[in-house]
Amino acid sequence: MIRGTVLLFLFQSFVWGALAQPATEFSNFGLYVRFDRDFYVAGETVQYVVYALGAAEDQVIHLEWWSESGEKVAHLKSPLRNGHAASTFHLPEDFPPGLHTVRAYALWQLNFRGKGIFLGPVLVLPPDGELPPLPY
Repeated sequence: MIRGTVLLFLFQSFVWGALAQPATEFSNFGLYVRFDRDFYVAGETVQYVVYALGAAEDQVIHLEWWSESGEKVAHLKSPLRNGHAASTFHLPEDFPPGLHTVRAYALWQLNFRGKGIFLGPVLVLPPDGELPPLPY
């Protein structure tokens, strides 16, 4: 009876340890996005580079642009090759102005509570160049 309990305990420990392994494997993965400028005017082209730290293989990186009101205004996909991806994105003339949050991630990262996901601000001005009202 005791031998069976010990064997069951060891088996459970092995299974739980094996299930926890993938989370530690990817804990060193992180993304960083570098833009060519600090702000843009609607109608311009954004150039960006995504750097993946600890990327094990080629994958697709998703970039989402979120407005200040919490609305997703753009969703882009960039292929990651050899740890980085470079691409461009044309801001349409009617792109909503304001301080946007750019979120970059690989789909599998959503399974790990967002570890390594990039979040960064990008200011977009209207085509006439007027500054939006300050939040304070």
